[in-house]
Amino acid sequence: MKKIYIKLIIVILIYSCTSTDDDSSIECFQNCTVIEGKILSSENLNGIGNVEVIFYFKRNGLFSSNERIIARSFTDNNGDFTLEGFINDDEIEAYSEGSFIIDIVDESLTDEYFKSKETVVLEQGLFPTQFIDNKLRINEISTRDTIINYEIIIPKIEIISLNITNFEPTLETDKLEISNRIQSGIPSSNFNSQSSFSIRNDFNEENFTLDLVGGKNLSNLLIISKRKNNIQSQEIIELDLESSESLNIEY
Repeated sequence: MKKIYIKLIIVILIYSCTSTDDDSSIECFQNCTVIEGKILSSENLNGIGNVEVIFYFKRNGLFSSNERIIARSFTDNNGDFTLEGFINDDEIEAYSEGSFIIDIVDESLTDEYFKSKETVVLEQGLFPTQFIDNKLRINEISTRDTIINYEIIIPKIEIISLNITNFEPTLETDKLEISNRIQSGIPSSNFNSQSSFSIRNDFNEENFTLDLVGGKNLSNLLIISKRKNNIQSQEIIELDLESSESLNIEY
């Protein structure tokens, strides 16, 4: 029975993959779907230039998925862009099997902006994470000659320095979790970005400083959760970051 399970896992791993077809170089001459938009910096709501934007259809299968890139473009100096491409017949009819997605290519953003695929360094007992959702998902496009408007705010990074003192856990379950939820993305949307630290009981420093990523001139919702001696507590601090902040947190 154990061998059967192992073989099944191997089969799933082999076939659980995402394939990509790039048709963005194919020019559309009629019945084109058009996306017009603007990418803004949270610092001053000015446009960000030279940012790559892609429009694709993602079809989900049981163990695999396929992404067909329909169009790609770059923003101009004002942050404006236009995408234009042709939607296939089976994509119009197959909205229940997938969705259309407008997305920003991380690599085209400079390091001063929040990205969705950041490399984080793990230390013993310290687990940092970072997440942003720049995607606009469209479940259905029923006609090709459709114009879609897409405007999004990218957080300009501002650092929140956390001065943590008296971190002396006594139980294995003791921990300190600090997360920052940033109201970014499509204007009037919810908190689409998050950076956080999870500090476990085996972290061997009592007093230390951590730099948490925040969004400049955006609503930052700092959530501090403590578990100490099996007692759970939580504190919420809202910050509108115009410049870097420093906070003292006692465990």
